[in-house]
Amino acid sequence: MIAVRINGVESGLRTEGLGRVGDLIELVKTVIDPDHMIIEIEVNGAPISDDVWSGALQSVTNSHFDFYTSTRVDYLKEQVNKSSKAVQACYVQFRDARKTFQAGDTQGGNQRLMVATDTMKSFVDWYSVLLQLATEDQKVQMSLEPAISDILSSCKDICQLQLYKSWWALGEKIQNELEPQLDRLEDKCRTIVGQFNRMNAAKSAISGA
Repeated sequence: MIAVRINGVESGLRTEGLGRVGDLIELVKTVIDPDHMIIEIEVNGAPISDDVWSGALQSVTNSHFDFYTSTRVDYLKEQVNKSSKAVQACYVQFRDARKTFQAGDTQGGNQRLMVATDTMKSFVDWYSVLLQLATEDQKVQMSLEPAISDILSSCKDICQLQLYKSWWALGEKIQNELEPQLDRLEDKCRTIVGQFNRMNAAKSAISGA
């Protein structure tokens, strides 16, 4: 038997006749509040895996599915609040890579640079998904351009220096160009968080009036 909870409440949904886990997810979408979206799915207390998501429902019999929902605005607010810390993590990783290069540890520097680059890419991809969920007005408010384009251009130049094994120039590029760019991006994110929260607080006040 498969049990389905939505925001901690037993849903009573019947799963007989459903072939795949994706069918269950679509069923849940039909019964949640129309203003809500599914933001998290757990199976037996753990985040749902890609294999389970795309698999047959009978492969997870006797399981508990927990669906968590939120309004689009609340979800965006929660995620936007994480943006400055995410950029800060990128900054720290690039700084550590730069210091490792400057200390003469090329192998360690390359390893740290790879991690930092992957973290930056993940941030850009994650933020792009948030923008897809935003309204047109919110997209304008949440835009990180041209800061993101400048950072990606610097990262491209850094990769070229890495290929040419120009370690001193690479360290200088990170310290004098990329780190200040990331610092400004973090400030931009903090500004967006403040604006976003004030805008939604004003809308809530108007709705409650």
